[in-house]
Amino acid sequence: MLEENIKGQQAWRAGDHFHGLELTVSADFIENILHPVFPDCVSLSAFETNYTYKMLPTRVINLLNQMHFLHEKDALTPLYLEGLILQCLALLAEEFAENSSHVIAPKSVPAGTLPATSVRTAINKAGQQHIPHGKVMHTIKVSDTRTITLSTADLSAVHLAHDILTEQYKNPPTVHELSEQVSLSMQKLNYAFLHEYDTTISDYIISLKMEYGAKLLSETLLGIDEIALQCGYHYPANFIRMFKKYYGVTPLQFRKFITR
Repeated sequence: MLEENIKGQQAWRAGDHFHGLELTVSADFIENILHPVFPDCVSLSAFETNYTYKMLPTRVINLLNQMHFLHEKDALTPLYLEGLILQCLALLAEEFAENSSHVIAPKSVPAGTLPATSVRTAINKAGQQHIPHGKVMHTIKVSDTRTITLSTADLSAVHLAHDILTEQYKNPPTVHELSEQVSLSMQKLNYAFLHEYDTTISDYIISLKMEYGAKLLSETLLGIDEIALQCGYHYPANFIRMFKKYYGVTPLQFRKFITR
């Protein structure tokens, strides 16, 4: 939302409750610092004043989830936060260049459908209540001849699955167990998760484990065996191999670089 003379007042009503984090970027920062260096950066003129955008591009939501994860692990430094915010602005610039409507992008996600443990964008809750439970919201193209439709109930199940993995990534359920927990078929869960978060279930779990491993390497003196165990790896060799694949360096090389 681009606010002007409303002193933080937005569209929600008495009795509405929100869980989230508000990120505020000043107009001076965009117009006087970013634009002289990055003239193609998103412009304030692209936003309608005092209008609450109820949709967010999936890639932006992924960055918000990353901010939330780092914040929960006490690893969101000011420099890291600024870098992620700049990435969000760059993605918004791309989306506005392609689509100037209030639905920012064709593959945008309703901000109110973010997982309960994720960073939520403050939205008008009433704006989404007109959607009947079970109504088809998305159609996923699986192949040239096949599609899968997702209802609001399906999307809620996918977001619940995301919550479960975020909380239990050290010892995550199998896809079969996860599908039973959220009452969604394995096939639909796999396709829907990829559609919603631009990553597979297995890759999401790996990313959480690797980011937690990197935090332990940079902030503790724990040995590799203990770090591997805390990240959910019973065999350190598997952790080392995956860490090198993810970051391009071994855990010891990473620690040496971070602490030098």
